Amino acid sequence: MPRNSRKHLTTRPADADTAKHLGSISLTCREQQVLMWVAQGKSSWEIGHIIECKECTVNFHCRNIMGKLNVSTRAHALIMAVGLGLLSPGP
Repeated sequence: MPRNSRKHLTTRPADADTAKHLGSISLTCREQQVLMWVAQGKSSWEIGHIIECKECTVNFHCRNIMGKLNVSTRAHALIMAVGLGLLSPGP
């Protein structure tokens, strides 16, 4: 395989049940706020100081967001939230 070749990622269409589930997802105001700061590259500790709560509370919100979106990373949650219109991309 040539050195510069890369595999391209593809997405497969979601089945009807998955699409229905994703269409019914909503994030609380606090979850949206936390996700917005995650999008800015802030750590849980930094977000906690910004929104005046404990780091473990920020992690709690992140786990809830990831659970709702059925993803395992903050980055994937962010991509999903923007794609589903739950969070607007920044300027």
